[in-house]
Amino acid sequence: KQCRERWRNHLRPELNKGDWTVEEDEFSTKWAQISELYMPLRTDNDIKNRWNSIVRKS
Repeated sequence: KQCRERWRNHLRPELNKGDWTVEEDEFSTKWAQISELYMPLRTDNDIKNRWNSIVRKS
């Protein structure tokens, strides 16, 4: 399981590790659903971390 999660969340070459767009920043807290439906190249954990980062800044 750990190997699969590491591949899925960190090592897949198609993952988007670039800057976040304004559109991506506008989503809420349904990390897994958002990742699956709207941002397949961002992991649910990346989306959660980004959201928490935005909330802390405001």
